[in-house]
Parts: sequence; structure tokens; C-alpha cells
Amino acid sequence: MQLDDAIRSLNDYAHRGIPTGDFLRACLANDLFTAMARADATSRLIVYEICSHIHNFLPGRCYGSYELVDAWLKVKNKARAALAAAEAE
Repeated sequence: MQLDDAIRSLNDYAHRGIPTGDFLRACLANDLFTAMARADATSRLIVYEICSHIHNFLPGRCYGSYELVDAWLKVKNKARAALAAAEAE
């Protein structure tokens, strides 16, 4: 996976509720052992950049555990936008 593709997928997840693949889902869930086991050779080289993007640019409510990731995917688009906006304030 290339970094641009990963960032696009993470942003689609955070802002549109589109599920990621298993590697990014494990990164979002803070399960880096599983993430590394699922990563291809390119993804292994960009894990730091992926984690940095998650931490710096995604709403805190949408990552940190598998439960938070699953809950975020269940939130409707308008509510997701409101939660993200409230957190940014």
C-alpha cells in the first residue's frame, strides 16, 4: 500500500464511514502487532506516517481500539461530522 492510498482510505473511514482493510483497521485499533503481520512490504515502511496521520488528523473518537473503530462505522454521516467538528473546537 502506498502512503497516498493509506491516507485516502483513512480519511474516507473518518469522514465518510467507509471501512478500511485489515491492515489499516489494526492500525486504527492500536493493534500494531496485527498491523505488522498484515502489512505488505511497502506498508511496513510507512507505519510511522500512517500512525502519525491517525493521531494528528483523525477524530480521537474514531481510533484506539477495535470497539471504537466498530462504533465509528455505525455512526451516521451527519452525526460523524458533528462529532468531528465538536472535537476540533
